[in-house]
Amino acid sequence: MQRMMQASGTSEGLRTLIDSSLPASVKKIMANRATFGPAIFAIAINLMSIFVHNEPTSLSILQEAHIPETFYDAIENGIEPALEVITALPNAIGALCLNPAGEAQFAARTKIIPAIFETFTSDKHIKVLGEKENAIVIGTALDELIRHHPTLKPQIFEGVQAMLQRIEDIGKTWTPPKGEEPAYLLRSPVQDAETSEKMDVEPSSSTAPPPQTRGPEDEAVDEDLKEEGVIRPENNLVLSFLDVAAKVLEGIFQYAPHCRDFIVKYDGIERLGRCLQLSALPVRFSETPAADSLIQIFRTMAELNSKETLAKLSVLVRNALDESKDYWETMSAGSKLAPFTNITAESDLTSLNANFRKLVAFQIVVGITGDVYQSLGFSHAPIAKLFMTSRRIADSTSKSFSNAMAKNLANILLEHCKWGTPDDLKSNFAYSTLVISFITMLFRDDRSPQVHLHTLLLVMFTRAGGVEAIVSLGQRAADLVSKVASSSDKGTDDEAAVAYAYGLLNVVVHLLGVLVAARPLLESSQTVPLITRDKDARHPEYFEPHAFIVRMRHRVLPFLRGLWQSTWLANAPLPVVKSILSAIVEIMAADHEDAPSEATPEATIPSIQQLQAQLRPNNTPDEAAVTQLVDMGFSRANVERALMRSRNNVNAAAELLINHPHLFPAVPPVTSDAAPAPPQDPNTAPVPEPAPAANAAEGDATEPPPAEGVEVAMAVNEPMDATPSVSDAANAAGLGAETESAPSPDDGTPERSADDQAVQTASGENEETAIVLEPERNWKEELDETRAEFRNQIISRAFSLTDTQPALVFEVKTAFVRLGKSQQERELLSVLQVDPNATSEILAARCRLLALILNDPAFPILQVSSSELQEVMNSVITTLRRLPDVDKLSAATIPSWLAPYLLVAEALISLGDSITEVEVPTPEQDVPTAELQSGTRFADERQFVFDLCLGLLKLRDLARDEMLAVLRLLALLTKEYSIGAAFVDRAGPSLLLDHFKGSNKDALTYRSLGFTIIRHATEDASIVEGLMKHHLKRFFALSRNRLTDVGSMVKSTSPLALRDPATYISACKTTCRLATLRPGSSTYTISLDADTKQPESQEKTDAMQVDASSKADPKLAEVIIHYVMSELLKVAKSPTSVQPSGTTEPAQAQSQLPAKEGGGSSSGQLEGSKPYEETGEYAYTCILMQLLAELLSSYDSCKVAFVSFHKRRSSGVREGTSKSRPAFLGFLLTEILAAHTGLPKEDPLKKPSLSSWATSIIVALCSDIYTTGNVKDASDELTAARKFVLDALAKAMKEVGSGETPDVRYGRLYGLAELCYRLLSFRSPSPSGGKEETNIHIAKIMLEKNFVATLTAALAEADLNYPGMKSLISAIMRPLEHL
Repeated sequence: MQRMMQASGTSEGLRTLIDSSLPASVKKIMANRATFGPAIFAIAINLMSIFVHNEPTSLSILQEAHIPETFYDAIENGIEPALEVITALPNAIGALCLNPAGEAQFAARTKIIPAIFETFTSDKHIKVLGEKENAIVIGTALDELIRHHPTLKPQIFEGVQAMLQRIEDIGKTWTPPKGEEPAYLLRSPVQDAETSEKMDVEPSSSTAPPPQTRGPEDEAVDEDLKEEGVIRPENNLVLSFLDVAAKVLEGIFQYAPHCRDFIVKYDGIERLGRCLQLSALPVRFSETPAADSLIQIFRTMAELNSKETLAKLSVLVRNALDESKDYWETMSAGSKLAPFTNITAESDLTSLNANFRKLVAFQIVVGITGDVYQSLGFSHAPIAKLFMTSRRIADSTSKSFSNAMAKNLANILLEHCKWGTPDDLKSNFAYSTLVISFITMLFRDDRSPQVHLHTLLLVMFTRAGGVEAIVSLGQRAADLVSKVASSSDKGTDDEAAVAYAYGLLNVVVHLLGVLVAARPLLESSQTVPLITRDKDARHPEYFEPHAFIVRMRHRVLPFLRGLWQSTWLANAPLPVVKSILSAIVEIMAADHEDAPSEATPEATIPSIQQLQAQLRPNNTPDEAAVTQLVDMGFSRANVERALMRSRNNVNAAAELLINHPHLFPAVPPVTSDAAPAPPQDPNTAPVPEPAPAANAAEGDATEPPPAEGVEVAMAVNEPMDATPSVSDAANAAGLGAETESAPSPDDGTPERSADDQAVQTASGENEETAIVLEPERNWKEELDETRAEFRNQIISRAFSLTDTQPALVFEVKTAFVRLGKSQQERELLSVLQVDPNATSEILAARCRLLALILNDPAFPILQVSSSELQEVMNSVITTLRRLPDVDKLSAATIPSWLAPYLLVAEALISLGDSITEVEVPTPEQDVPTAELQSGTRFADERQFVFDLCLGLLKLRDLARDEMLAVLRLLALLTKEYSIGAAFVDRAGPSLLLDHFKGSNKDALTYRSLGFTIIRHATEDASIVEGLMKHHLKRFFALSRNRLTDVGSMVKSTSPLALRDPATYISACKTTCRLATLRPGSSTYTISLDADTKQPESQEKTDAMQVDASSKADPKLAEVIIHYVMSELLKVAKSPTSVQPSGTTEPAQAQSQLPAKEGGGSSSGQLEGSKPYEETGEYAYTCILMQLLAELLSSYDSCKVAFVSFHKRRSSGVREGTSKSRPAFLGFLLTEILAAHTGLPKEDPLKKPSLSSWATSIIVALCSDIYTTGNVKDASDELTAARKFVLDALAKAMKEVGSGETPDVRYGRLYGLAELCYRLLSFRSPSPSGGKEETNIHIAKIMLEKNFVATLTAALAEADLNYPGMKSLISAIMRPLEHL
């Protein structure tokens, strides 16, 4: 009945149910609920609600039948622990209160709502409510009840209060169960001994049972016991009640006003805070589900009402601090926490536990508060995020409050930096390390990709003397390290504290590196609003980011210089040296130290230096502007002052008057025509006068300019905050602390002290403060002088440090690149200048450093002369010639410097191919004739290095670093055609691929470089030029504008230009033409030459002919392709020989593998016990197939070589194959592709990859390299290749024998049908739609080969009852649909 009544469209037909016996049945069930049970009772409640919701007039009928009274009586007698009953109650109450009579009836039943909330703290209900999200569902129902019946809100929230009060009362009397006391309280040694004695009682060896075998199930049980050993949630009802209560509140807070009322009207946070202080909460409360639920509640409240929530959370934290103030309010000689760790039998355990629980409560409150801040985006710097308002123009209150907070926090941080006693160096250094790390987190947020710097806090901390305090800490640690390093005494306390000193040095130098970095400061959103354009540069509160950076670097550089010149630095930990060098490089680079020149905004307040020049008599307010603003209701005095500030800009003056009224007091100031007061003696306090403070800031036309270093009476331009709390906070924090020169006033709330020499105005509202200007100093010039003295000591010292710490090469490289041209020219050749007796490790470090420098894009290597590069190359070659013959080398005898030297040789050879820089000529000038490449070719050195690398390839056990260096060099050298041909002639492909055999874990690392080398060896000049011409034509074909500037074309085709610059220019000459330079333009445009435009079919034929022109010397492509195919025939295995079938693999298959050079067994013999897919032989097969697919998809000459494999006798590098050459394609189709596929099983992820690579090979063989989207006719070579493949494919499908097992037969058909689909649907290289034409050409050939009949016959022979047949039918139908 319930489902019928809830279904849509049935309410009209069931309307007469209210007149049936169903209401009487509902009443009888409610009256006898114990008989019917909770399930039927819940349905009866829902039926009553549905009656009312479907037809509200039914409520009066139910009331006449006294059903509501029966329902209320049942609820008052208790609620069953059944979810369906509890969730039905709010809906039923809402239905019964739809008319006034129902509301009055419910109001008389005051026990209903309390009965519902009592279930949330009931032992018998907790299991049901704690499962899944049941409590949240009930809370959501209560939220809906409140929204539909607002009059019920007080009762429901009173129920919430009563629920939290019951949890609090239960928690006060709850005691931890036996065995779980350590999770809540401290224990004495006597109690621990008693427990351990009970646990240590074991049976004697004579009676002990024999050890039993333990399985994974036993270990899993042990893990469960470990998890439950500390806290068992089912034993702590307080945790369960808190969890349920929090989830119920989460459901109620779906509606934002409910959350606000809970916070403001019903003291919700205070009640939750009292629950958090209960001793029933374990020490590790944050790891319990109840903590997660409570944190979610606080997050919700903070998102919906941030101000009230954070304020009340602050009160909770303050109360927790007050409770635990004995541990932080005053300092003592010993640790106040020591009694907690040194409990004896005589200890007062009750007192200790009382104090211990205070600290636990403090931890819980602070943890929840921190999580709330983090959820709001404040994370570890909650106060720093509040420093600046998000509005573009901060109002005076917000700005003053931010300044006060920043100064307060800066002073607190400074106090912690200065804390410490000289007796315990370890503790001092450890604590200072934590403080500096925390300061770094407050200043700089590194979590996002864009580093955010809290500039306001940094500036206030700097003005308070924080930088000097940090440097002092670092100097103290450095002095200790220096003392210990120069002392011969061992085992002293100072030596034990050295590790702590290094840790402090590391964080100090890291923080200083943050402070001297320019980019974070300039990119911070807080920087621009802090710029003080209205203050003199000598003013203590002056801030300009570029000047700030200069002064910061000036303060820090002497300290860093001392560290860099210290004798102990060579033995310092690597992180310390890295931090020091990075900070020094940042300072020495001198980036962003000059402020950009920009015009002063019209409405800005002039600086002190410009005061007299700007405030001349001709700067008097314009009378028309004065009249206009006075008519708007402003006083004339304030209008005149505003116009003087804004330089007679009416709009700016109006903005000042409206948005900054605090600058214009209500007391009328002296009028503009009054005589100015005579200048006062700077050594005496200013005399009070009725003029407002702002006039003092603006100055007077007859007042002389302020003298250097004297006090000048001026008004503080920062807005004053009228809020008492801000003023009190500022005064309490001692916000008068300033930089080392003199104290400065508070930006927001100036202190009224005698030292400030403040003078109250007649109104008593504003005051003037005497400011001491700093002496004039050229900080930039002094910094440059210090840098000039220090610069020559950096690189040489860095080189010597690299010798002892090779991991420093990356930082030294950065320093070398950023220090300027003169330093590089002087030091470049000294990298390899080491002591003749230097170890191999030192040589390796120096060469690795030089290689990094030469390969760095920021290094201006083109400015280094060819003679210098030649000298470096001669040094490298001389060292390499000292190697013994390759036949005498082995992995154990190869020196450690070999790989770095090869990397240097690679960098020098690459630099030898540098392109000459020329000026672009004007139309009137002749085109300059210059050599394309300006570097040194190093022809002899190239040949020597090539011979060396080829010899090293013969070493099968070559280490990873040496192998990568060899491959990088060969990839560079084989770009030259002659060396590529020599690589093939000297069996280079065979030597290279040998390194991919066996279980080589680095094979995947070598793959990309190895493939590049083989591709270079396959190409010649004609192939490269043909490909370049094709890509250039396609570039212009796909370009929207036929005219393209030369720079854009070169950038878009940069891979072609970098492959062979000379060939690229030749291809451009034959395919492109420069357009006439347009008048007034300096950019040349380029387009496709009209003579090269031709029909697409002719273009494809010509391209094929260009590629095929290499047939005059077909050795390269044929030798490589034939060797790869021969290797595949040797090592590729059909799964019929490797899959478990009750028999072992025949010995013949293993004997076919090539023997390893230097002896040893084959990979099959080494790994015969492993599955085939896990052997090195299988990985080698995959690499060969991937290489073959890549070559076939890239070069038509490789396609021709593949087709001709069965026509010619191979002159391959190696001999011996067990399979006939004409069967290679059939071998791929029948033994690799089809056999490795099989019908899809339950786990499709285990599909072997050999079939995928075989498919890729065949698809690559049929692909069209020169497709541009307008293919009409395929070339003869491509057509022949496609017919060759499709003939073999049709033959393979017809030869699927009936004598095979169904699984093998259908697996072969599935793989071959998938291949047909791939051939018809693969995407061509063209992004413009060449796919359709290519597929049509293949489809035509398939139709000629009668593939429709072949596929139909395979479909007809399929057994539809065979498992997995649906996949096979789908695979066959897909190519049929295309055809």
